[in-house]
Order: sequence, then structure tokens, then C-alpha cells
Amino acid sequence: YDLIRQAIYDLVLNKIAPPPESSSTSDDTVLRLFDAGCGLGPGLMWFEQHEPDWELGGHTISEDQHKWIINELPRHKFEAKLRTYDEPLEDGSVPAFSVVYSIEAAIHSPNLKTSLQAWSKALLPGGVIVLIDDFLSVGVPKDDPDVTLFAKSWLATSIFTTTEISNWADQMDISLVRDLDLGSIYQI
Repeated sequence: YDLIRQAIYDLVLNKIAPPPESSSTSDDTVLRLFDAGCGLGPGLMWFEQHEPDWELGGHTISEDQHKWIINELPRHKFEAKLRTYDEPLEDGSVPAFSVVYSIEAAIHSPNLKTSLQAWSKALLPGGVIVLIDDFLSVGVPKDDPDVTLFAKSWLATSIFTTTEISNWADQMDISLVRDLDLGSIYQI
């Protein structure tokens, strides 16, 4: 989560992130974050603890996860809804977001290009989309037996390379800013 926080400070606020122990932007900036595929809510909980002034919300497609957030999580101020994460603005009734992030949920999108388009439309000018997920390596065919097994095991319906996603972004008037291989960087 701190990687996302650092990207927000760098790309949205144009400043260096303070240590996670010291929270908030320390000015009047109120950021709105949308967790696309919030699952059980750990990202929202983390951001609520480390950036209490930020407005947080997310959607999960799992009834069980949503019930757990509502009934089992400690008291929290973020809102998690049982909805597709392709509808972050809920018909335009909510102000746009500074950040849309998705951690290991984009691969579950029925149509990742449609999801990215919805997320980009939900952004304020200068906003960012942060994706952390399992992307296909360039040169590996989608019908590779290991990829097929992975997709089946993880219910992954959207497996693409970052190059493909970057090409879509260009068509949507957004651009890929960073392409990091976290598995190599952190030896995961």
C-alpha cells in the first residue's frame, strides 16, 4: 500500500511522501481514492490509518466480502459497496476521484479495457490509476498451459501485457507513466 501512497504523493501531489508513521498531506488537499476491487477492505483500512484526511471508498463484487466488511471489520469511516468496480461514479452522483487503484483485482474484470475506460472517466484532471496485478509477460502466449492453469485457478478473465494496456491507455487519452516489475524489484 505504501507503494501506492508514494505514487500518489509523487504523481498527484508533486511532493515526496512523508514516512507512513506521519500521516496526511498537511495542507488543505483532500484526496478521494477509489479501491476498484476492494475485497475484504485491507487497502482501505491501511489508507484510513495512514492518511485519515483522505476520502476513501471501494467496490467489491463478492457478497461474502461485502458482508464481512460491514459486519466484521473494526469501526471505519470508508464506504465499501457491493457493486461492480466498473461503476466508480455511480451515474455521476459522486465527485470524481484523485486516484483509482486496483490491487490484484483487474484480472477479474470481464473486460479490462472497459474497466480502464470507466476508471479514467472517474478521474479528476491530474488523477492517476494504479494497477498492481499479475500481467502477462511479453512474448508469452495466452494459451500457454501455465497461463491457462493460472487463469483457471485464480478466476482470471483479463490477462494482458502492460504493453497492451499501455496501447489502450493511449486510445483513452491517458498514458502509462510507470511500468514496474514488482516481482523482480522485491524478489517476490
